[in-house]
Amino acid sequence: NIYLNDVSKLNETEIYSLFYPRTINDIEYLISKAKSQGKTISMRGQAHTMGGQTLPSRRNKNKNYVCDLKYMNHVEYNEPTEEVSVEAGATWTQVIHTLNLYGRSPVIMQSYCTFSVAGTISVNAHGITSDDAMIESVISIEYIDMNGKRGECSRQKQSELFSLLVGGYGLFGIITRLRLKTVANVKTSLEYIRLQVKFSLHY
Repeated sequence: NIYLNDVSKLNETEIYSLFYPRTINDIEYLISKAKSQGKTISMRGQAHTMGGQTLPSRRNKNKNYVCDLKYMNHVEYNEPTEEVSVEAGATWTQVIHTLNLYGRSPVIMQSYCTFSVAGTISVNAHGITSDDAMIESVISIEYIDMNGKRGECSRQKQSELFSLLVGGYGLFGIITRLRLKTVANVKTSLEYIRLQVKFSLHY
């Protein structure tokens, strides 16, 4: 038996089969296999959700395929456009290390860099270095739909699907690659104010 959990360690779930695709062709094969056998597919990147959102229903343990994208993690920087192309399973750590070589940085960062890039976008996460959500740095999303068809969407092209893939947890398509904006890499500092507890209670 195969059991999976998320980072909370509170959502152990038995599944039918676990797949680790290396290429888009592997995902296409998995979709075809799932459709022919009446199975469902759940997606996961680095399994950092805490409420079981990326785990399949426990009621259908004999019908659950889980597609773990951690090995689809290629990152490539395009100097002329100052954009970075990132496969779904790559972590923000990998993106940062790649961009450092060119003196560039992600437009927005999270508090932790261990999340997968596609996972961040799939849950519509916020950033810590800006007031914007992480989606503000995304130029376009490559995906595979439920029929195994490849596509690419953006704010200008298939804008409705673009908005559904953001925060959609893979329900509207499997994110395979993202194209992101970058900015010049600059040194930052953190400023904070320490308040006494009695001061906080007064207000």
